[in-house]
Amino acid sequence: MNKFREQHTTLLDFELTEADLRKFDGPELRKYFTPRPTAKGTTLTVRKVVGLLKLDNADLVIEPKVPVSGEMLLHWLHYAANRDHPVLSQRRGWDADGDYFPDMAVEALLDECRTLLRDQLRKDYQPRQTVEAAVRGRLDLTRQATHRFGMLDRLHVRTFDRTVQIWENEVCGAALRHAAKTATTAKLRQQARQLSTEFPLCTAEVARSTLARSRHNRLNLRYRAAHAWAEVVLRAGGVSELFLPRTLVGESHLLVIEKVWERVVHRMVGSPATIEGVMVHRYGDRARPYRPDALAERLPVDAKWKDYDRRAVTREDVHQLLTYAHAYQPHDPRAVIVHPSTAPTAKRTIDVKHLGRRIAAIDVIGVDVSTRPEENSATLQGLLHR
Repeated sequence: MNKFREQHTTLLDFELTEADLRKFDGPELRKYFTPRPTAKGTTLTVRKVVGLLKLDNADLVIEPKVPVSGEMLLHWLHYAANRDHPVLSQRRGWDADGDYFPDMAVEALLDECRTLLRDQLRKDYQPRQTVEAAVRGRLDLTRQATHRFGMLDRLHVRTFDRTVQIWENEVCGAALRHAAKTATTAKLRQQARQLSTEFPLCTAEVARSTLARSRHNRLNLRYRAAHAWAEVVLRAGGVSELFLPRTLVGESHLLVIEKVWERVVHRMVGSPATIEGVMVHRYGDRARPYRPDALAERLPVDAKWKDYDRRAVTREDVHQLLTYAHAYQPHDPRAVIVHPSTAPTAKRTIDVKHLGRRIAAIDVIGVDVSTRPEENSATLQGLLHR
């Protein structure tokens, strides 16, 4: 496997095929990958996407530019998808023991499914139509008269039997069978294949549509963690918009890290789900809203997936935050940038002045990426209201 870092340009040590070039020229990948021929060979620029990209001659493992562990990325995914359950700790880095992010999700799915089996799979009553030697349940008079008339030892009956053939178990089985085909290591593929035999059959497409409309209650709450990992493995349900579509990249597994960070910050801040945008009216064009990523009691907060520990905040970002500050905090204009950091969570302030008078303040808060978001949330909210 070839290692890359997002937001970097790397010289390739293999040839891109025509199929690879067509893939990069597609409407989705074009936003994130730019191959360029040079005198020394072809370079590839990667922007704000991480994970695995399968090409004809190589597999590319793309790591985040900020050193975020694979374990923490899994925490972020759950947190971003509004999952309240704890995440099993996978004590490893991004590429420890040859594994990468999708394989770590498979390991987590295996752990959760083993826990479900240990505690026994949930069963529920499902309607069945069977042929019995004696009446059990209700006799199906229509089918009996048309199919078994006069055969008193072959009775068509309708029953409700407790079975593991329910959607909660089927989703897990589909995710395990998908993992058995797509996991990188032979060991994981074998483990997923063996474990899948304990779960009822279901296709991946049916499982994706089921996850998209699934709801958990007190009866099936213990399945919530397994289903969240199944969403990651199948790229379905509540986290699907955070991945590039499976149909575009085949068995590649590409996570749009910028969107994940925005969702994580939105929840850490405690922002409302809907934010009324700033309307920009342009001559001859429809008015378009511009929204910050989060609001903390009318304080606009924008999540920037940028390394502002080692570089200055750009003029474009300052101008954007000035707009938000005057729109949402007109009496005391203030706005906040939240960026990932490798240092402890801390705040610094940019004073925007004109003729010696401060016209706005922009707080820049670096959030420690080695700390779980539920722990960072209290620290961040304390800094926002200080």
